[in-house]
Amino acid sequence: MQSNDYVPGVSGWKLNRLTGEFEINSAKISVGDLSEQPQMITVTAGEWAAQDLPENAIEHYAFIGSEISKIPVEYRASAEIGTFDDSYEPGFVDIRTKLTYQRPETAEEIAARTKASRSTGYSIKKEGDKITFFHNGVPHIVLGDLDKATEKPDTPFVVEGDQVFINESLIAVGMITDKMAPRPGFSDSVIPGFSINENGQYFASGIGLVLEGMKSDIKHEVATRSSADTQLSARIGALEARISAAGSSITQQGAAITPLK
Repeated sequence: MQSNDYVPGVSGWKLNRLTGEFEINSAKISVGDLSEQPQMITVTAGEWAAQDLPENAIEHYAFIGSEISKIPVEYRASAEIGTFDDSYEPGFVDIRTKLTYQRPETAEEIAARTKASRSTGYSIKKEGDKITFFHNGVPHIVLGDLDKATEKPDTPFVVEGDQVFINESLIAVGMITDKMAPRPGFSDSVIPGFSINENGQYFASGIGLVLEGMKSDIKHEVATRSSADTQLSARIGALEARISAAGSSITQQGAAITPLK
């Protein structure tokens, strides 16, 4: 469910009723301390480079004293003076002295702060157990279990706006390659009727393996039948020899019989 003006990270709102995740983008979101009561702010009363200040101690403190006297009496007790290095280039030293004090905001400053804090560009987004506060697309506050939020399961692809991000590991798995990995116990020659995949494993491809198998079966059948025929012929020959020998013996016995008178 979403508003008709929903644009991710820009405007409108979106709610996922199943997961409870939501995203809100609006110029009316109150972020931070938006109290309309005056807040204490630090004001710079003066800033000078080291070479611009008097070198004489009495003149130096007289100059600083005159600058402090320009601060309104009711805020003069909060005045502070300090030095800092504002050098940006090698070999160039820029030591500066700054005089500051604190005072409450004026009505104009309160109005400007409130208006700026409610400007467009603020977003609140809930994903899983994590809630993120954005300003101009940059996350400023993240609430939730940050360690758990980083442990996301691998997904084949993710769509963000008009972009699609594909898992690199899945791209590697889906790549087609003719590379033949070495296999222990095998020579570099390819077995007829087999192909080798990228993992070095042999697999049957096409009808070559079928034809080779049929040829082997036919040769085996012919050899088996030839052997059986040879054995049968030998047995028939032996039987014929035994019959011939028996017939010869009967003839001899018949010739030896004397007829009765």
